[in-house]
Amino acid sequence: MGDPLYPETVTSDNCGSGCGCEAELNGAETLISESDGHCFRRVSQWWWDVAEGHDGHHYYTFATDEPAEETTGEWLFAVAVDGDYRVDAYIPDTEADSQNATYQIHHADGVTPATVNHAEDKGWQTLGTFRFDGSSEQYVHLGDNTGEDYETLGRKIAYDALRLTYEPPGDDDDDATGDDDDDATGDDDATGDDDDITGDDDDATGDDDTGGDPPGPPGDGDGCSCGSEPHAARAWAAVAPLLLVGRRRRWGAG
Repeated sequence: MGDPLYPETVTSDNCGSGCGCEAELNGAETLISESDGHCFRRVSQWWWDVAEGHDGHHYYTFATDEPAEETTGEWLFAVAVDGDYRVDAYIPDTEADSQNATYQIHHADGVTPATVNHAEDKGWQTLGTFRFDGSSEQYVHLGDNTGEDYETLGRKIAYDALRLTYEPPGDDDDDATGDDDDDATGDDDATGDDDDITGDDDDATGDDDTGGDPPGPPGDGDGCSCGSEPHAARAWAAVAPLLLVGRRRRWGAG
């Protein structure tokens, strides 16, 4: 499938599986170069070199719409520290214009595809975060059957460096379920002791006895007699002894 417009010398794969790759996931950051023949496995002869990329070099091959892969590249590594790792692929600026390059990440929980537009997304592109434990052969695979017709489009898929970065379990639980009493689950506003709606601050349901009708002026008619009766009784009790004294004095004078 060589292109006569690109007469560079093609390179075949001379290194099979288990050929001494020293890259391993060790709980930090692991960088795998496509130039490392032990850790980057190439299948088929349709490869071209370009003096540009993450380390001043990358490979490319042509995208096809064939039902099966013909040319593939795989980044290999061992796992020394189990855990979650973020996987990033480097996309070079030149000789990389496939719009549907689909990486297959083989991890501890299965295989997950991640598609990158090589024509627009340049530099480090994140493929996702996955769990690796070395329980099986775990690696990243990229094939040439992207669904893009070679004859009419002639698009290129780039194979450059791969980076895997360890992501330790998070210890910050203060966002959704923590005790950071700010918004919805704290003790301040709606259900707390800040005495606005249901507290003891004597506004709506408290103990500040402001209920009942305020005392007003006496009413007219029958209402007046009911309201003034206790005052009349007290007045008569105060005046009655004086009347008796007056009568006695008049009787004594007679």
